[in-house]
Formats: sequence, C-alpha cells, structure tokens
Amino acid sequence: MTTERNFNPANYKSRIISAAIILVVLVASILLRQISEGTRYIFDIFIGFLMVMSAFEIEQLLKKSDKPAYIIGMGLFPLLCFISLIVCISYQTSFYIYLATVVGLLVATYLVLFLVMGAFLPEYTAKEMMEDEYKGSKWSYVAKKCANTILGCIYPTVLLCFFFLINHFNDFFTLSVEYDAGFLGIILVLVTTMMADTFAMLIGRLLNTPKINLEKLGPGKTWGGFAGGIIGAILGALLVYVCFNTSASLSDYFANNGITIWIFLIGGLFCGLFNMCGDITASYLKRRAGIKDFGKMIPGHGGIMDRINGLVFNVIFVFLFLLIIFMV
Repeated sequence: MTTERNFNPANYKSRIISAAIILVVLVASILLRQISEGTRYIFDIFIGFLMVMSAFEIEQLLKKSDKPAYIIGMGLFPLLCFISLIVCISYQTSFYIYLATVVGLLVATYLVLFLVMGAFLPEYTAKEMMEDEYKGSKWSYVAKKCANTILGCIYPTVLLCFFFLINHFNDFFTLSVEYDAGFLGIILVLVTTMMADTFAMLIGRLLNTPKINLEKLGPGKTWGGFAGGIIGAILGALLVYVCFNTSASLSDYFANNGITIWIFLIGGLFCGLFNMCGDITASYLKRRAGIKDFGKMIPGHGGIMDRINGLVFNVIFVFLFLLIIFMV
C-alpha cells in the first residue's frame, strides 16, 4: 500500500533528520540490551516510551471521533504493564500468567476509573458531560468513557506488550539452544516492518496499479503498494535468515530442526500480511476521525502511531513465529 503522505521535497530534510534520530535511538537501545540480561530492560523502556506517546495520540483520535477517554488511565497503563513484566520475570512465571495479568489490569483499570469518576469525582464528571454535550446519565457517561479508555489501552499498548515478551523470550521459555531468541525476534520485527513499509511506498508509487476500492481505508492505497509490502517483508525475513544463520549454534539448531529458508519465507509473508492489517486498521481509524496523521511529534512523518501502525500487529505474529521455531 502506498503511504498517504504528500512527499514535498521541502520536507525531505526534516524527514531524513527525524528518521536518523529515531534510528540512532533504536540501534542504541538494541545494542545496550545486548550487554547483559539486566540491560534488556533498556529496550523495554524504549517500547514503554512508544506506548505512552501512542496512548496520547490515540486519546486525541478517540476525542475527535466523539469517543472521549480518560487519558490518565491510558497513560498509566503502560507503566502497569512494565511493572507486571518485571514481577513475572522475577517470579519466573509463564507468559500466560503475564498476559492474564495484563487482562486483569484492563479490568482493574475500568473498575477503578468507573468508581473514581462516578462516585468520588461527580463534579468533575458533570463538567466533562457539559463540555461533551452528553445528555444521558452520569453513570452511562462514565461507563462509555471507561470503555473507550480500555480500547485505547488495548490499541496499541496491549499489542506492544508482545514486544516485551519477545525481548524477554529467554526469560519466559527454556530453549534447547543457547541463543538469545529475543534478539532474533526484535530484528525480525523491525526489518520486516521497515522493508514492508519501504517497498509498499516505492512499488506503490512506481507502478500505476488500480487503487483498492475501499475509500474508508484511504484514497492513496493501491494493490501495487499492497504487493510491495508483502514482497518487502518476505525479503526482510530472508535477509534476517541469511544473517542469523551465520551463528554456529543457531545454524546447527536450524539444520537439526528443519528450520530452512522456506520457513522464513512463509514467516515473511505473514509478517507482511500482519503489517498491512496494522496499516489498514490505522487508516480506518484516521478516516473515521477525519484526520490525516495521528500527531506531529515526528517532523515530516506525523505521529508515533504513523510510524508503528504496522509494527503493532506484526509483533504479534513474530512472537508466534518464535514459538514455532524454538518451542514446537
């Protein structure tokens, strides 16, 4: 799919500078996580920053869609997920327990906000009802706003929690090979996502293919861009396989367990599909809110969510992919 942003040459400089800064921070966080098991949390902090910034962007999007939410709940939820991660790793629980804890936090967030805003802060709630021109009861207003808040916590924070699981894959699972599977997973997510986005833009603009006949998903989306995204993700996955297969321990493990380049080719295909699903979801939400970008935090690029909209879905598949090649 093609990107919907107008590529004005005057914006190239700011785009390049922003991309360079992001790349430096990203590479630094990955290199620092490689120092020791303790420094792996540095990468978690980077992901947590993306969660918090994205939460603010989603809250604004919900507001423009006439679905107001409690930003305090959405802003604090990533911190709760991070603390839960540390606790689960400390007590050596399974990843099921961590995911169940995250779901429990969603329920707790809803109940706490519902009680606090409905029972303890009635004047504040009444003021918000007037600002939003809500005609129903106080409790129905609070219930709807809490529900919107939970939606904002799920997308993208809960989805990005799978990045936590990838980063600490070796902490949650006992592998039959001594290798940092989390490092492989992180690189696979990033490379396939970036390659998919790049090829979608390039092929979508170079080839004059028909547009996807779904106007709500954005007028700039073409079948050429869709195919380009899939091709880019596949090439990215193959590149990761070639690079990581040079490791002696990992190469032997792949050979002994039938993990061939074809497995990564299929994995790349699904990475591309998941990435496109994330892009489609983001485009649909932006069209519904009547906005072009999620925000303006990244000059020349838009908001954080404009850069990671495909990644938040792709990371789920990569986690499943790691389970397949290391645990099945």
